[in-house]
Amino acid sequence: LGPQTAPSVVVTDVLSSGVTFVKARMNKGTITAPPSGETGTDTWSLGSMLNGDNQVADIQVTVLVKGKTTVTNNASVTGNVSDPNKANDSAAITVSVAAGTTAKPRK
Repeated sequence: LGPQTAPSVVVTDVLSSGVTFVKARMNKGTITAPPSGETGTDTWSLGSMLNGDNQVADIQVTVLVKGKTTVTNNASVTGNVSDPNKANDSAAITVSVAAGTTAKPRK
């Protein structure tokens, strides 16, 4: 949401403890992520973004925690341009996870 084109835009998403990476997809750029089944950090390199441009990425994880809990995801964005409002350069979302059951193997 900066006032000018931002070159070298990168979104960093540190996976919450208690989840593992499954897959990611995006409409622009590339994502470097941990191997499927592991935890770590996703780094989404978008290249340049115009003022007011919107891009979308979908990161899928598996929740490992059993029982009721919450999982919080935090992401931040950087670019090679002066940003007069750094307060909107990060976001977090917390999701409630319901108690689940373990699937029984089929015979």
